[in-house]
Amino acid sequence: MPAESLVILLSKIQAELSEIAGLMKAIEPVIEGGTASTLSVDGSDVEAMQGLDLAIQKAHGLADFLAELCAGMPQDWLIDVTTALNVLKLTELQNRLHPGASQEANEPLAKAVGDVDLF
Repeated sequence: MPAESLVILLSKIQAELSEIAGLMKAIEPVIEGGTASTLSVDGSDVEAMQGLDLAIQKAHGLADFLAELCAGMPQDWLIDVTTALNVLKLTELQNRLHPGASQEANEPLAKAVGDVDLF
């Protein structure tokens, strides 16, 4: 049974959410630059940009929420993460959230890795 301290697990998830928000924030100027001259008359591009901004705010907010929860939580609360890890599709993320993962494994990625599907 891969058990993990709930505080450590939530801290890892908090770090992942912060990184996700940062990745989304980094793409915002690229999208804005590409749509500035091609905004839809019906405003769907504006709505998409507002949705991205909201997603960034939510990811940051959830990360901050988890950090605050961890601050007052006992370190000795354990949780079995076996089933939860099995539903993750990204091996890198699964490895980073696995109990006993090294600190290096939980550091933010220096650069994005993997394949990109451009439509």
